[in-house]
Amino acid sequence: MSVLIQTSSRKAKPDIPWATMGIIVSCGLILLFYTLGNHAEQMLWLKRWSMHPGLSASPDWLDQAQDALTAVFFHIQWIHLVGNMAFLMVFGGPVEKQLGHVLYGFVFLLSGVLVNLLLLYQHTATGIDQFLPVIGASGSVSAIIGCYLGLFPSGKIGVYLPLGLF
Repeated sequence: MSVLIQTSSRKAKPDIPWATMGIIVSCGLILLFYTLGNHAEQMLWLKRWSMHPGLSASPDWLDQAQDALTAVFFHIQWIHLVGNMAFLMVFGGPVEKQLGHVLYGFVFLLSGVLVNLLLLYQHTATGIDQFLPVIGASGSVSAIIGCYLGLFPSGKIGVYLPLGLF
């Protein structure tokens, strides 16, 4: 006969999704500073931090990759940011817990850069509005949702949707 006697009552620390929270705060601060500027300053921000297939598409792939990276964090409207970050909050935490902070951040950034570069190629190849900027984290968030579906194929998520706002 054996008896297990508990000698300490240590609780496991909750895993805080630091990378997800860092991405959300970074994107929010960038948009806040963008919206505080006047129209001329906002146009300068837009030209510097987004990708413009017709205006600033440099033949140098390193410049294009840098523009694609900065465009991941830049959003132009609050509704765009809130939509992306809401999905990132729901799906990012479990994925970050499984992959770890560093690998999760790498997947987020790499997928965002690749999607933005593909959009640049698509806009250039098809002649879609050459002055329409490529911005946002939608590609990165979609990749995180794809990771979630791959890691948790039978996972269920409960989401509260306040329909009164619509």
